[in-house]
Amino acid sequence: MTETKRNSRITFSYFFKTFLIVGFPLHVWALLMVFRDLEFVSERTEMWDAVGYAGYTLMFTMVESLLLAVVVWGISLLFPRNWSNSRALSVSGSAFTVIAGASIIDMAFHAFNQPRISRQYLYGLENFTTLTYALIAAAVVVGIAVSVLLILKTKWGEKAFVEIFDRIILLGYFYLLVDLAGIVIVILRNVSETL
Repeated sequence: MTETKRNSRITFSYFFKTFLIVGFPLHVWALLMVFRDLEFVSERTEMWDAVGYAGYTLMFTMVESLLLAVVVWGISLLFPRNWSNSRALSVSGSAFTVIAGASIIDMAFHAFNQPRISRQYLYGLENFTTLTYALIAAAVVVGIAVSVLLILKTKWGEKAFVEIFDRIILLGYFYLLVDLAGIVIVILRNVSETL
């Protein structure tokens, strides 16, 4: 994350980096679900419907990423003004990634409910709901606290998170291209249906 100048968080560049970081876990999950469901949808109807399903999924994931990026960006504006952009982006990005990771794990246990660990988790949710949610919340708080402390209290921690998010930002450009392909597919499907 190149440092332009301190306190320049109200820029398109900073927001766009936030958008790419926020979009990473959302796209990982969306693509995992697309690949899981693609065969089922194509067997049930036809391959073009499966491609359309993928296109709509990617389009909605991009919109979801944009909305959540606005929230994360807004929260990062509340951080101290003397923080560098890379520090603010690392703190907000790591907190969001921990929350998104917990959400992905929860959805994965529901989507892939055959393995023993998934059944145990679902049993816990059903029979010990409050305790299970309390443990999840505690794990999220600990995860955020550890990542924020590493960023704020250690030079190597901040540097490591900056490097990780630099790589995620690069990968985010690929996901953006995939989203654009999804939008093109949605447009083509809607145009072909009207003809």
